[in-house]
Amino acid sequence: MKTAAAILALAGAVTAQNYMRVMSIRSGSPIMYAPMVARGEKIYLGGETASYCPETVGENCPAGNTTTFVYGQGHLSMGAIVPGGQAVYVDSQTGAVGYTIAHSAAIPQGAYQAGWNVTQNVAAGGILGRLDFEGGLIACPVDGTYPYQVFGQVEGVSFAADCLALMRCSATALRHQHGSIPKSSDFDEKHVQLA
Repeated sequence: MKTAAAILALAGAVTAQNYMRVMSIRSGSPIMYAPMVARGEKIYLGGETASYCPETVGENCPAGNTTTFVYGQGHLSMGAIVPGGQAVYVDSQTGAVGYTIAHSAAIPQGAYQAGWNVTQNVAAGGILGRLDFEGGLIACPVDGTYPYQVFGQVEGVSFAADCLALMRCSATALRHQHGSIPKSSDFDEKHVQLA
């Protein structure tokens, strides 16, 4: 059975950044239509996003808990509004896809930050696409069940037989309507998926 983990690159851009949400497509599997979420400095397919917004940010806090990503020049970051951003990386020792905590650039020694690629589907108007990591991505069940943790396939790391390889993506596209700091109310949502 072929595996799919799908993304939609955003049609609009905010300061040359493309915001996207990611969901997996794997027919007949526990991760079919599972959203890619951030929780506890790790990335998962399924479950809830864990987020925090300080009271001092006020109205600029996004409504709800949705994980978004920003792609640029081979790097992936969380679509978070924090100074310095939150970089996404692949741990070279375990393959775990993680992200930096707010206000910190600390990553595990030897972790891969580069190697990400977003390919837009021009025939679909650039809003459909594919998220790849240079070695590939794989999702493994947490405690033998749902949700699944996302890993990068890196040299020297092997995975259990119940892990599922991710090949392609489909997700929800967001289009920014203003030019300011994005809030959730600044986006139009369109639900689409790859055929």
